[in-house]
Amino acid sequence: MRMLSFAGMIMVLAAVGLSATACSESYAEVEIKLPTVQCDACVLTVTKALEKVDGVSEANVDLNGKVVRVSFAAERTSVVKLEQVIVKAGYAANDKKANAESYAGLPACCKVQ
Repeated sequence: MRMLSFAGMIMVLAAVGLSATACSESYAEVEIKLPTVQCDACVLTVTKALEKVDGVSEANVDLNGKVVRVSFAAERTSVVKLEQVIVKAGYAANDKKANAESYAGLPACCKVQ
């Protein structure tokens, strides 16, 4: 009986240790310019692409402001990586140009007129 209680305590301590490790991650927020977003389809594409990135907790595209605000774990990703993901999806990000091949595959409503 005493051994079972000891094992139970170890499991609780291990779980608390894992929770503390997960909570110690530092999060950052960044605003990335999206000069080529045009419509709701663009918003959906950019949002989905960013949400697939390990470490991204939230991505909110402001279509009128042509920016995306991203919250992310700084230990798992970076602004450069976020820009690369947007570019690969077919959109310009800050001063980075959209990937031409990806841009060509976007719907007509998503292309800069």
